[in-house]
Amino acid sequence: MSGRAVFGLHAVRVLVRTRPTSISEVVLSERRRDGRTLALERECEQRGVEVRKTSGRELEAIVPEAVHQGVLAVLEERPGEGDRGREASGWKRLVETFRAYRDAPAGGGAALALALDGVQDPHNLGACVRSATAAVAQAVLTRRRGSVGVNSTVIKVATGATEYTPVIPVGRFSRALTDLARTGATVIGADPGSDRPLWEVDLTGSVVIVLGGEHRGLRRLTTESCDWLVGIPMAGPVESLNVSVAAGICLFEVLRQRHEARTRLA
Repeated sequence: MSGRAVFGLHAVRVLVRTRPTSISEVVLSERRRDGRTLALERECEQRGVEVRKTSGRELEAIVPEAVHQGVLAVLEERPGEGDRGREASGWKRLVETFRAYRDAPAGGGAALALALDGVQDPHNLGACVRSATAAVAQAVLTRRRGSVGVNSTVIKVATGATEYTPVIPVGRFSRALTDLARTGATVIGADPGSDRPLWEVDLTGSVVIVLGGEHRGLRRLTTESCDWLVGIPMAGPVESLNVSVAAGICLFEVLRQRHEARTRLA
């Protein structure tokens, strides 16, 4: 098989709807004959995507140890796709978006990004991207070295959200945060050791939410690049939350505050 594999019913369905020309073929298990699979076949036919039926063994050989749900898409390999040039263009668009919100008239909205300082578990990254998409964030930033990339597991866990919210690896993570701060954004680092609760900080303007990796948390240079360090108060005996859970709480606190601000102005 040539090309990258994306598995899982929902992730493949999103690809068929958003990027049909990038799909070499959709491979379905012969054992799947349910309504959702038939609906996917119809969508593939409507959008000109080739469908091939095969045994479950072939799917397991392509994506071993993965919960593929009997559905897999093979993406065509394209020269330059996923290289540094594409990452640079994604970063440039993100900075331009933050600047546009800064220069917009009062009440013109605000930008939002999630920055992950060394997340290594693809399940955590996928869940973070899914939450970022639900919160209408402009992008998810990751550290280029020491972080997991967008692989098939990330796409599966994100249930297609990677097609809506770009994941942008950056080489100089703390410098990227500083550059976004220069656009007028407030950089908020989530730190379990902080005594300042998340909801005591104003999140109604353009915001970058920064979370650390699973093992070492926020690096020193990262914390120095943050305007505020905040915590999520724990009512029970646990000391901290999984990074993807913390990301969801922080992102939706941003939405809550913005909703309340709009309601007051209405």
